[in-house]
Amino acid sequence: ASLYYGLSIRKSIDFPIQYEIHDAGVSFDHSFSRSTSVSLGLGYYKPTGDTSLPGTPALDPGVTSLIRLEKSFQRGSVGLGASTGWDDGLMEIVPRGFTKFGTVIGSVDYQPVEKINVFANASYRKNSYANEEIDILLNQATEDETYTGRCGVDWAFYRWFSLGLLYTYTNRISPDPDNEFVDNRIGLTLTAQKPF
Repeated sequence: ASLYYGLSIRKSIDFPIQYEIHDAGVSFDHSFSRSTSVSLGLGYYKPTGDTSLPGTPALDPGVTSLIRLEKSFQRGSVGLGASTGWDDGLMEIVPRGFTKFGTVIGSVDYQPVEKINVFANASYRKNSYANEEIDILLNQATEDETYTGRCGVDWAFYRWFSLGLLYTYTNRISPDPDNEFVDNRIGLTLTAQKPF
C-alpha cells in the first residue's frame, strides 16, 4: 500500500490565471499468485485559485479512482483496467478547459520468439466538460467519447538497443461535428538503455 500527493501549479503571463490543484490518495497492490495481480487506487483532488481559462468554466473538486487486473503467462501478459480523473485539456488543438473523464483499457503483450515482443491495447474514454450550462449556452457538446487502438512490435538487438514499429488509431465521437476526428498514426522508435 502507498500514499501519494501531487500538486499542479499554473501561472500565466498572458492571462490573469493562477491556480493550484491538490491531488492526494491511496493505492494498493496485491499479488494473488506469481502470475496474477491487482491494483486499486482512490483519491481526491481540490483546485484553489482561478481555474477558469478564458471563455471556459472552472474545475470543481472530485474523486479519482483506479482498478487494474494483470495476468502473466509464459511468454506475455494481459491486462484490464479502468480509471476516473481530471485533465486540464492544454494539449488539445482548441483547449476547452478542464475535463472529468472515465476510461477503460485492455492490453496484451506477447513474445513469439526471443528478442521480439508484440503488443496491442485498446481504450475507451468518456469526457465530461466542466460546466454544462456554459457549454450549452455556447452550443458546445458537454460530453464526447474517444476510442483508441494501438499495436506494434519491438525488436531488441545489440544488447542495449531496440527498434519499434507502432500504429495508433484514434476516433473521437461527439454530438458536435466540429469536435469529431479520426487519426491514423505510424511511429518508428529507436531506444538505447543500459541497466546499472
